[in-house]
Amino acid sequence: MGPGESLWLPEDRDKAKAYDLARTETCPKGHREEDWVDDEGFPHDPPLLEPVVRTCTACSEMARLTTAVQSQARMAAGTGPGAQDAMERALAGVVVVVEPFDPQRGIGVERGEEE
Repeated sequence: MGPGESLWLPEDRDKAKAYDLARTETCPKGHREEDWVDDEGFPHDPPLLEPVVRTCTACSEMARLTTAVQSQARMAAGTGPGAQDAMERALAGVVVVVEPFDPQRGIGVERGEEE
């Protein structure tokens, strides 16, 4: 492909346009209005969908570890002038991800950190 040539095939552009249109028809969480109300704006009776509360163990563990990492950064930064900046620098680029368990690394230990 040379300079100035399109990276998108016509059928790819059509798919991207359809995707963008579909996204405008949903809320940020992906819900469509027609799943909740009829053409006249009244709630479906009975409802087509129902909100339920579920607990995701992975999300809970990731939140627990995120809280622990933030707490460690706060303690390391202290409370004096510049503490907030120090904490933000310590956390810059830090994300909690899920990886296959490595028994040599241990549970909840950052890569490269000594146990």
